[in-house]
Amino acid sequence: MEYFEKIRINKKNNQRHIVLSIKKLKFLNAEKANFLRIRKEDLIIKNKNV
Repeated sequence: MEYFEKIRINKKNNQRHIVLSIKKLKFLNAEKANFLRIRKEDLIIKNKNV
């Protein structure tokens, strides 16, 4: 859960940092990465709307 919080905060500061974080998580756990990929898309869509 901590990863999700960090990713949300980093999204506001630097989009690239999130992508790197997700790639690291994908390397650690494919299932988590799959879920994070969905969260990442949701965050990007929210960012575009703003």
